[in-house]
Amino acid sequence: MASKVYLHIGAPKTGTTYLQQVMHANQDALEAQGIRYAAGTFHNDRVWATEVLRGFTFRNRPKQAPGAWDRILRQVREWDGPVVVSHEFFGACSAEQALRAHRDLAPAEVHLVFTARDYISQAGAVWQERLKYGFAVPFSEFDLDNDTPVWSWRTQDVPAILERWRHDLPPERVHVVTVPPPGSPPGLLWERFSSVVGIGPEGVSTRIPAANTSLGLVETELLRRVDDRAWSVFETPRDRTRMLRDLLANTVLARGSRERFTVTMPQAEELVSRGREAVALLEKAGYDVVGSLDELMPDAELLSSRTPDDATERELLDAALDAIVGLLEDAQRTRAPHRAHRRSDQGADTAKRPPVAGRTVATTAGPRAALARVARAARRRLRRS
Repeated sequence: MASKVYLHIGAPKTGTTYLQQVMHANQDALEAQGIRYAAGTFHNDRVWATEVLRGFTFRNRPKQAPGAWDRILRQVREWDGPVVVSHEFFGACSAEQALRAHRDLAPAEVHLVFTARDYISQAGAVWQERLKYGFAVPFSEFDLDNDTPVWSWRTQDVPAILERWRHDLPPERVHVVTVPPPGSPPGLLWERFSSVVGIGPEGVSTRIPAANTSLGLVETELLRRVDDRAWSVFETPRDRTRMLRDLLANTVLARGSRERFTVTMPQAEELVSRGREAVALLEKAGYDVVGSLDELMPDAELLSSRTPDDATERELLDAALDAIVGLLEDAQRTRAPHRAHRRSDQGADTAKRPPVAGRTVATTAGPRAALARVARAARRRLRRS
């Protein structure tokens, strides 16, 4: 059984994917240092494990999903040294669900690790991430007090989450790692996180592809407007995720501006107030803070930025045209191998295969064709505006 388990439970949009990718890419180096990264067997085991603890019924999940937490526990129990278990959706667990995790991990010495940053940055990042899944709420109307379990205060309220999770842990085994502000040295978040877990730099590379890509002010507002029109286009949530998040947002719109944006004044007043309250509660709790609690308050430059509602029609038109070109580039790359394959097949089989009356050859995958329809609709609307 593992001697210690560092359970990294959140928060979403605090560099968690980056930290997980570094650990995944360096599993051999970590194990050479005596530390295991327990991520299960299947690609989605970490997120499925959070769903097991949260009591999901798994009606719409693969048959492997219900066993995800057990597979992670097996990796924990097979290791003699420290183990890291990490996913940001663990933070959504109730106190009772968290207690089950503590019991399942016994008799290992459990440490909680929570990466955190200021609530104004978090509000913008969470709103943007929700857009990638089709939630087309204007930013001026967005509230972290919403009914999505993992994109709300449920996974963002640092003191409340740690209170639900700590049970009888002493404060020195609860670690709050603050996210360095923009302009900090590259890799500083990893240095802070790895210092908690005890991972040294030997053999560890932090050079990994970009994780979750952040969009600029204009691009996020454009994505919201596309969401508003595209909801009925996709047949399944998976298609919507692939097209809106993976293709349109993370591949195409991510090439645009990186202009930071802020919240409206009423939102700022609430979030600053809650940030001050959170800092006071964390100080009182006496948790181990790596970084500085001052970093949980927004900087003046962010507060003076524009909001997505300030994006002009001209800016949105330019971004839309760039996005159409990007989608055409993507279609060109993906269709070229298909056309070459078709020509090769036709050249080899023309003499053997008679033409079939009425046959049409599909040249575009269903979801990509759906996105093309969205682009055409957007162009028509732009012409009318």
